Order: sequence, then structure tokens, then C-alpha cells
Amino acid sequence: MCGIFGVVGRLDADTAGRCLDRLAHRGPDGRGLEILDGCVLGHRRLAILDASEAGKQPMTSACGRWTLSFNGEIYNFLELRADLEARGRTFHSGSDTEVLLEALVLWGPDCLSRCNGMWALALWDRREHRLLLARDRFGKKPLFWAETRHGLAFASEMKALFPLLDRLEANPELAGSSRRIMSYEGTPDCLVRGINRFPAGHLAWTRGEAPRPVRWWNTLDHLETPPARFEEQAERFRELFLDACRLRLRSDVPLGTSLSGGLDSGAVVCALAHLERQGGRAPRQGRDWRNAFCAAFPGTPLDESAPATLAARHAGLDAHLVETDPASVPDTLYRDLWLLEEQHLTLPSPFMRVYAAQRRSGVRVSLDGHGADEMFAGYGFDYLHAMHDAPPWRWPDVAAAYRAGLPRGPQFPRPSTLRLVRDHLKNRLRREPAPMFGGPDADHPAWQGMGRLNRLLHHGFHRTILPTLLRNYDRYSMACGVEVRMPFMDHRIVTFAFSLPWTSKLRGGFSKAVVRAGMAPLMPREIAWARTKIGFNAPALEWMRGPLRPFFEDALHSRAFRESGLADQPLAAGRFQALVDAERPTFDQAQACWTAFLPFFWEEAVLRGKGEPKGGTCASSC
Repeated sequence: MCGIFGVVGRLDADTAGRCLDRLAHRGPDGRGLEILDGCVLGHRRLAILDASEAGKQPMTSACGRWTLSFNGEIYNFLELRADLEARGRTFHSGSDTEVLLEALVLWGPDCLSRCNGMWALALWDRREHRLLLARDRFGKKPLFWAETRHGLAFASEMKALFPLLDRLEANPELAGSSRRIMSYEGTPDCLVRGINRFPAGHLAWTRGEAPRPVRWWNTLDHLETPPARFEEQAERFRELFLDACRLRLRSDVPLGTSLSGGLDSGAVVCALAHLERQGGRAPRQGRDWRNAFCAAFPGTPLDESAPATLAARHAGLDAHLVETDPASVPDTLYRDLWLLEEQHLTLPSPFMRVYAAQRRSGVRVSLDGHGADEMFAGYGFDYLHAMHDAPPWRWPDVAAAYRAGLPRGPQFPRPSTLRLVRDHLKNRLRREPAPMFGGPDADHPAWQGMGRLNRLLHHGFHRTILPTLLRNYDRYSMACGVEVRMPFMDHRIVTFAFSLPWTSKLRGGFSKAVVRAGMAPLMPREIAWARTKIGFNAPALEWMRGPLRPFFEDALHSRAFRESGLADQPLAAGRFQALVDAERPTFDQAQACWTAFLPFFWEEAVLRGKGEPKGGTCASSC
């Protein structure tokens, strides 16, 4: 897990070093830079497997032809290594990097389909003078590129490319608007003009020209026939999930988990405890994993410390509660946004505090519960669409499940079941786009056989919601030099999830039914069958109306805000005043207010450099 940088072309070592060191937070354990004939490769290392010099990067193959700079983890590297050794390959380190390099040498890019993990990689072929760029199936690890006067440049984060651009300016269609804030991550478009995003599940060879990515992974090509009975489906899920957790325990450094009070992170920690109770420490399994960290927001509806503590105790470990003092947010907001370098619906500060606490405690790897909502129907706004798949007699059941899953409190309005059913009937009278959310998969036979809910989930998983969340948690964690692993994102679970009918996801008034049924024997019932979903968000409503109000007022009335090229001051002023004056303000209202201010804060932090650490290098936010 690291940061990578490079140029196909020519770049002096000093400039290359300045670019690379903007990724220092991603790799505080080592720095490698090689000036090759026709290519520059750089690497910032977060040492997880084989922290010795034998595992450093960039790494060159024994034959001398291939050099690899790699960001990620290959969880099944032991199995791949055994296969390669059986074919006569020898190894000089205990790292997964060397296994990936030898697999690429032997099998070429076809080896990616054998890998269970996450990655963004750059492989230089010294003989043919060409570069392979590739990204994992679902885009867990980031990769950007830009055509510059020095050649084709690429990096794990946009900021590493800034010194190579002729001008640093925003893409106003994205950076100045909140309409696409949850959808641009699944596209090549970036907030900074001249920078492009390399797509997930793609690879490309280049000799310095703009890469032409070729798709090497399509989830729809790998769907299976699941067991017919729901009970067997639940057992199959539990089997897959436990194995995904087992693989992700491989580490030479301490592990932990970011624990909310919800089903998904609770399932992770309870699965880890179950694996240990089954006996026997697997090869290369981390010795210390009993470290749980939970963001606490006392006195707000978003506080999940009580159920998180319950899950931790059930698994036999203590939960470290991490509180964010809202009064400290203005001191770090610009730095946090510089490290995030993207725009999102909520303040990044509490998320980064959790991973900072992990890093301070010695934890370098966090096993988190991301991905389940987007494939098993964890969001109410998704599973209401199941009414299109359901017979009329099940509509009230789906609507009731939606209402039950809403967070409690006056800031979260609760429409009646009758109103939801009535709205659905109105929508059915309208012509539905065909095919819904199809994109490049519209003609795929598997897509044609999907119902409305699974199409919506597939779209959110691959194009909009999940790519955004994967990006965010990559930045939140790597800002502190912590690696996030996501058992739910194991590709075997993903293909299984999208092979299931909607009735396995919404059942008996519960969302994510197959996950609940599969993991319930290993979890506290209060968590496995809890309907209310809070979600991990900053308590923007309480903070903006309370301790952060002067900060937002000062920003709004500043000269910089008035002269901003991205911010809409009248819009921000109107939303802010409405929020502070409201007798019964809502969470959505606070979120809309934050996104009206965000273009200004982002512009100041990223384009104006207000969040960049002094000296031009990014120290860890820990």
C-alpha cells in the first residue's frame, strides 16, 4: 500500500522528487525513485508485508527487463507464489510485490484475473520502451494521468501532477457544482483541468501517448447460479465472507478496524473473532488485530458509540472512541481538503481523525465494512425501486422496510407507508427509460436479465456511489499512512451478490437480508437485525448551527469568497441563513449548505495551496 508516480518521457530527479514527495503521507516508510531510459518511476512505501529492504520499490525483475511500481495488496499472494514456485520461479523477499512482478513476467496482464486484491500499477518494459498501467476490478486504488511537456505523467493522487502542469486551474463544470458530486468518480473527468482518471477494471499499454484503456474486468461476465434456497444462499455468503476476512488478515504489522454501530463493520469484527475461535493462526496472519476504533459524536443523532461498543465486546475487544472537537475543525479543514483533494457531501475531518488514532496506536491496516450497502441494498433510496420488481401485495412491505431503516430524529423526515406506495403508483404511470442506467453494459445478456433493483445497485456500485466512497476512504486512511481492506469487496462476493434476486436482499421487512441471515449466528442479535441505518457522516447540522457557525459566517463574508471563481455566494448565503433560522432543520438541509460552501473551501485548499504543508511535502495528518 503506497503511492506511485512516474513519467514516460524525461524528467530531472529534483522535479520528480518534488512530485513524489507530495505523496509522502501515503508512504511514510520508504522512498524509491529510478530514472530509467525513457521513463521515471517513483514510489512512496507503506510497509505492510516484508518491511525489509528486499520489499522496496520500484522493483526490477531478475532478468532486468521489467520494473514495477505498485500501490495495493495482493491478498492471495501466498497461493500465487506457490503456483509460481512450482513453475520454477524463485523469490528473494516475502513481499506480495515480488509475487505480482513475477506473475506479470510469466503470464502478462492475464495474471490480473488470478489476483484477489486491490491495486494500481505501472510496469515498465525496458526492452520495448513501453509502460503498462492497470487498475483493480472496482477501483479501490486510485490512478491519474496527464499529458505534460515532460511526457505522459501518472500518479496515485492529482497533487503529485500539479508541478508538471502549465497552469493549475479547476474544471468548473465539476468543481463549481454540487450536482455531480456523487457521480464524477466513475468517469474520466477530474476537478483539475488537464488531469484524467484511469478507469477501474482497465489496463493500457503506452509509449508516451495518451493511454487507451481496455477493459479487463466486467462483473457481468462472472455471474453465477446461486443456490435456490435462501438459507443456502446465506450459508454461501457466510462461507465467502469468512474466507475474504481470512485472506485480509495477512499482514506483518498490527491490524484494526473502523467500527460503526452498523451491520457491515460489525460483521467484519465478529467474523475476525470467529476465525480466531476456530483455532490456528494462518501463515502470515497479523498477530495483533484486536484494535477497534469508532467515531463518537456525543449528543447527536449520528453517534453510534453504544452499538459499536456492543459489537466490540461481543468480539472480545475494546472499542477506542474517537471524538472530534468541532472547535478544532477550522484549524485543519484546509489541510484535510488538500489531502482529500476531492469534493464530497460531508466534512472530512472526523473520518481522518479515526485513521489518525489508528496510526498513533501502531495500527497500519484497517479492515472496514465498505461495499455491502451498494450491492446488497442497504440504502432506502435504492430498495424502494424493488417495488418495480415486486408484486403489489409486497409494496407495503418494501415501503415499511424503507421507513424502518431511516435514522431516528426530527432532522430525518419519515414519509408514511401510504405516501410511499402512492408515489410509486404515480411513477409507474410514467415511461421508464430503457434500459435503466445501462451505460456500456446495456446490451449485455446478464444486464437484460436483471430486475430494476439490481440494475440500480449495479449502477451505484460501479459508476456513482461506491466509486466515490472508495475514493474517499482511500484518501481518509492514506492521509494518515493507514491501509484500508474491505472484505465485502472481495470479487467473489461481488459476483455472488449480483447473481442474487432482489428477494434475497429485501426480505421480511429487512434490507441486506442474506448478509443478516448469514452472519446472525456470529453477531449480537441487536446489530444483525437492527433496521435503523445511521450512516457514517459528520454532524454538520449541529456543528454549523453551533460551534462552527462563526467560521462559516467569516468565510461567507470574506473578500476571498466574494472573489472566488467557483463559489456561488448568494446560494451559500441563502442556504446558510435558512439553516440557522430553521425551527426544525433537517440533515439534508445541512448537507446542502455544506456543499454550497465546499467549492470555495476546495479552491482555497487545493488550487490556492492553503492546505499544502509548508515545504511542499505532505506529512501525515497524524
